[in-house]
Amino acid sequence: MRYKPIIDAVGREMEESLMEGVDEIDTIIAELEISKGKGNLILCVVNSPAYRDKIIQTLRGRFLSKVIHVENGEQIIRNLKERNFKGADILIWVMPEEPTEDLLNALNNFRELFYEAKIPTLVFYNLVFSESVISSAPDFWRYRGNYYELEEAERGMAFEALESLATSLSYQDKEDLLRRKRISEYLLEKIRDKEEKPKILSELGVIFYHLGELEKALEYYEKALKIFKEMGSRIETAQTLMNIGAVFLMKGDKERAVDYYLEAESLAVGSSVFEKGNKMVKLLKEKQNAKYAQQTTKGI
Repeated sequence: MRYKPIIDAVGREMEESLMEGVDEIDTIIAELEISKGKGNLILCVVNSPAYRDKIIQTLRGRFLSKVIHVENGEQIIRNLKERNFKGADILIWVMPEEPTEDLLNALNNFRELFYEAKIPTLVFYNLVFSESVISSAPDFWRYRGNYYELEEAERGMAFEALESLATSLSYQDKEDLLRRKRISEYLLEKIRDKEEKPKILSELGVIFYHLGELEKALEYYEKALKIFKEMGSRIETAQTLMNIGAVFLMKGDKERAVDYYLEAESLAVGSSVFEKGNKMVKLLKEKQNAKYAQQTTKGI
């Protein structure tokens, strides 16, 4: 992954120390948080459409997003001039596989509109498109803030934690998450069935996790965990332990995350529920070993 100094709307260089030690997807999330209410243009090169869509799904879980699949240059100009973003926190532009002259001209000649919109903007395209931008839309290229080349092997902590959740949740956008939160909170007040209560608590944990409210997610997971343990529900307990591990992973506490994954593993013997957790433990240990080897090499 390559990146340039992060520049805000008025050209001031942001402190890179804010980003030190953070993986690629986390860096993008942090930059978007910093850029809220400002015009910022972030370019992301991703060759795999499937991986690009996974990244976008992760970002939509954290920010109210407007995703625009670009077909031509006029579409870009019209959207930026009309600014009908419906309260979105960020804009995500998905470029086509092959650039056209019309599209490149729009990017080059109307680049200022991305900053004038006063909303952080992510533009996704592939390497071929990127090379065309550099050669045929040089002013747009120079006008960018940050630039990333992301490969599927480069998975930030936020992205890994999202995939390690034992409880999956399908949703369209942040508004959909908030709607499901309201429904689950209502059900939690009304439900009297002891077996259903921890399931609702667990779903609220997942919802708050996707909303980025990690302390609230942890609070609901722990409540669900207590009831699952009292009920002797082995698999549900293991799933909740994995979800708690994902929270600590997102918070950057890898050691505690591994502790929860290992506790889940001890309960999930003979079940496929721990496949994600097992993969995550292996990945974390590999990263820790690689970091230790790197530090040892530097000390020689």
